[in-house]
Amino acid sequence: MREIQSIVIEQSTLEGQAVARIVFVMQSGDRLPLIHTYSAGVPGKQAVAEAIREFLELPPVEMEGGLAARI
Repeated sequence: MREIQSIVIEQSTLEGQAVARIVFVMQSGDRLPLIHTYSAGVPGKQAVAEAIREFLELPPVEMEGGLAARI
């Protein structure tokens, strides 16, 4: 678990709707999605990512608009 550097939310647009997924950013720079598909419900994903971040005792991530990455 110490290989995980950060947890971020990647956001995209699908048929005009904002969709997102939770992604683990590894020390190597690799990005591993918790689930490979994007889905609606960005605020819920932010809450899940924050809970995981706290459990792993990772520092908070400064995110523009609450999102760490836009794909």
